[in-house]
Amino acid sequence: MPLIAIVDDNDGILDTLQIYLQAKSDYEIRTYDDPQKLLDQMHAGLRPDFVVTDFYMFGMNGVELLDTIAILHPDAYGIIMTGYPEGIASVSRLSRRYPILCKGSTKFFRDLIQELQSALVSIEEKNKKQLEFKTNPGLISL
Repeated sequence: MPLIAIVDDNDGILDTLQIYLQAKSDYEIRTYDDPQKLLDQMHAGLRPDFVVTDFYMFGMNGVELLDTIAILHPDAYGIIMTGYPEGIASVSRLSRRYPILCKGSTKFFRDLIQELQSALVSIEEKNKKQLEFKTNPGLISL
């Protein structure tokens, strides 16, 4: 079962996303109100498949968090969310590596599910290729 870690300093957002994603998917959901709490658990061995994080948080922004996670677990797929639509341009300039979703958008939940489903397909394809290579090491895939 894929694991999603959601990081936001707003408990209402965490609760809403957890309830919504549990109702719409088979994902295991873990929520964190502080980015350092997730990093601490990752240092202890947690390996989320997806990390959905707010951009504006105390101590560390979402790009900094996802860049740190990329070092600890390069296969984790990151998504940034923000409640400040006017800030999306500045977030985009900081990082083109992660999709950015606007929490206030009427399409937010649809877009989030689409991003997760798309990433899951990519993860499954990558895992399939790795399995094929392990079972047939002479196979070269381009």
